[in-house]
Amino acid sequence: MSTRPSRPRAPDVFQTEVGLLQNFCEILSCPTTHEAAIVDPAWEVDLLMREVRKRDLRVTKMLITHSHNDHIEGVAELAKLTGATIVMNEREASRVRATLAEQDASFDFVVDGQPIAIGACEVTALDTPGHTVGAT
Repeated sequence: MSTRPSRPRAPDVFQTEVGLLQNFCEILSCPTTHEAAIVDPAWEVDLLMREVRKRDLRVTKMLITHSHNDHIEGVAELAKLTGATIVMNEREASRVRATLAEQDASFDFVVDGQPIAIGACEVTALDTPGHTVGAT
């Protein structure tokens, strides 16, 4: 009988529609530490933050799958409100940096297969080029 190393648990997921294009946006959270990551904060950051507060979470990361406007329009506002680190593929960073203007933000660039901790939970970055050059 082989023993596999235990993997961190997957985070809890809350999904909601945001914006006129009805994009899905997810809040991934660790039930142990109450740390959270918001995936592709496109629009309606106020709605996302209401859900964060309702769940007693602390946003420490933004996970950006790619840099089309309908996935990054809320990055600057969310960074200002939370100070969350922006986690993404470096090939997509120039468009995200442009939305931040002069605002300071912390980046963590990930590569295919890299684990991303959300509190005591974990997700894995998957390189999915095609839609954009650095889609993760």
